[in-house]
Amino acid sequence: MSTLLAVRGHYTAHRLDHDELGYTSLSDDVDAVLRSEAPVTHLPIDELAKQARARHADLVVIVVGRQGEESFTRPLGFALLERRPASPWRPVDIRLAGEGKLDRQSFHLVEPEVAATLALGVATFVRRHRVWRLHLDQVSPNDPTLAYLVRCLPRLRAQAGDPIPLLRWPDERRPGRWASKKTRAKHRTACRRLDESGSAWRVHRLRNAGEIRAALPRTLEVRAARERQLARRDAFADAAGQRHVQRVLDLAAEGNAEVWLLTLDGTLVTYVVVGCDDGKRVLVDSRMRPGYERRSPGLVLFGHMLATWYVDDAVRVVDFGRGINDFKRGLRNEVEERLCVRAWSNPALEYADRGRHVADARLRACARSVRDRSPLVAGVVRRWRAHPFTHP
Repeated sequence: MSTLLAVRGHYTAHRLDHDELGYTSLSDDVDAVLRSEAPVTHLPIDELAKQARARHADLVVIVVGRQGEESFTRPLGFALLERRPASPWRPVDIRLAGEGKLDRQSFHLVEPEVAATLALGVATFVRRHRVWRLHLDQVSPNDPTLAYLVRCLPRLRAQAGDPIPLLRWPDERRPGRWASKKTRAKHRTACRRLDESGSAWRVHRLRNAGEIRAALPRTLEVRAARERQLARRDAFADAAGQRHVQRVLDLAAEGNAEVWLLTLDGTLVTYVVVGCDDGKRVLVDSRMRPGYERRSPGLVLFGHMLATWYVDDAVRVVDFGRGINDFKRGLRNEVEERLCVRAWSNPALEYADRGRHVADARLRACARSVRDRSPLVAGVVRRWRAHPFTHP
């Protein structure tokens, strides 16, 4: 049975554990809302539940309905939360589901007027634990539920999250103005250098599902090589890579995916996997093969992509994904800000968490410094983090 959390006005907020989802059709309606909000990047509720279990957490749904309704098959608003139980050395940890996998996270409102009830339900659920920590990653500063949650949990602390760079084009476009003058000049220079190098280079745009299926194993090989070169663990290794492939193939089957490749003398040098969301193009994955940095293949490929989309009036926005670097900074003309919000059950826990965060950051910085100064240590890290990938 669901647990009543809050009553406000004509609405009620209830808690449902994942085990209860099989007895209702709530999951189908939740997935429909997630797909409508983010057709390309959403994760189905079953996938979110698998990720929660992999982190030894429970998936909890806080759902809002009208007073007197016993069925939540048509939710008016909901929050998908992960709850990691307490241990002797850790408080109850509550987060938005999908953290680390989604560029944007939010509370989901079908009807905007239920934002206050949803916030009250989330706050009530959190406060039912004696010692707890709440972490909301990559939420919008304008999220209406967050505005009410601040009133319910006054110890909330917010800081800047990872910005999301965008390239937005006007409806009336001047020929060839797909990016700034400086970026276009850099693209022409990079193309000219490839021409003068004597290498045969080609840009491939794949939109057919069969072509995309054939190309994905090669893109993941390039990705794995790049991650090893950077001494990072590949987030798409093993099962995660298989789920990534399946999501891209599902988009391709619907006609909502593109894969762009740049080859030099037949060797795949860099690639971009793109999701097509009506008037938006969303970068899903991209990497460059190690050893080709001086040839600027990324700039060449992105220039061809953007110039192609620019002449298509149906494409209005390019979403470069979470985080900003010098490369994205040169392409974007707009930035979407996000917030990272935290709260604690008591000041002592907040103080301890802040101290641990500072210590972890210093330790990581020290470890990176040792790795970067020592080729031997870097080689050990690369071998330790190398994971085979099996294509499904």
